[in-house]
Amino acid sequence: MPITFSGGITITGGITTLGVATQYLIVAGGGGGNTTSDRTTGGGGGGGVLSGTTYLTPTITYSFVVGAGGTTNTNGANSTALGLTAVGGGSGGATTGVAANSGGSGGGAYHNATSTPGSGTAGQGYNGGLGYDSGNVSLQFGAGGGGGAGGSGGTASSLVAGSAGAGGPGYTWPVTGNTYGGGGGGGAQYGTSATGYTAGAGGAGGGGGGGAGNVNAATGVNGTNGTTNTGGGGGGAGAGIAQATGGAGGSGVVILSIPTASYAGNANVVGTYTYSSAAGNIIISWTAGTGTYTA
Repeated sequence: MPITFSGGITITGGITTLGVATQYLIVAGGGGGNTTSDRTTGGGGGGGVLSGTTYLTPTITYSFVVGAGGTTNTNGANSTALGLTAVGGGSGGATTGVAANSGGSGGGAYHNATSTPGSGTAGQGYNGGLGYDSGNVSLQFGAGGGGGAGGSGGTASSLVAGSAGAGGPGYTWPVTGNTYGGGGGGGAQYGTSATGYTAGAGGAGGGGGGGAGNVNAATGVNGTNGTTNTGGGGGGAGAGIAQATGGAGGSGVVILSIPTASYAGNANVVGTYTYSSAAGNIIISWTAGTGTYTA
């Protein structure tokens, strides 16, 4: 009687048959930055990232879900594939007392010293960064950067010519060299004695940059959106006496790299996807919604 183990290995009569060795990347949607009408908000955390090698069994259909990026003040959506779940990035914290959320990577804290950043998910991402509160409206206030899939979000600087926390770096997938799951930069507010204080930069891997607002300005500066199909977190906002909005998180992606000789053909691919080839492999990237592949 055949004996089948998980991972596509079947033993029949003493002969071992492997499935199709396939490299995968699963990236969840990035978290959104937050909205403020006073001071700063934290950057969104990058979407969780999972990668590895699996064995696809011929004729079996595999299903995928690509997580959307989080809108302002919301976590990114999960991405699922191959029985695995990458967790959406956490949203950033806000001065209204809204705490940063945990997720694949955690959202950055707002500037208040008692505000805590969100936590990342083990094996998928890192924590958000802390904010800084000068306590003086002529000086500076900075929020923390969102965590990334490759490192924690930055802590806001206490220097008048410093910056809010940068987004954490993402994870670089060796198959393509592309980077995913960067955190969003923290928002900043500056006064007359700290005009050189800047917003946090977005983390490598699609993180959006934060906005920096003048304490007396009638308009705030919005955070930048995370990049589509990278799972980058949205940037936090900076505001004076008017509302500013955090950037939305970038959507996730699911990618399979399949040996060309074993590829079942485009007719076996369903969903919204892109197709490319490199180094003897076919690379299929599902970029939105749901999809399937029959090996």
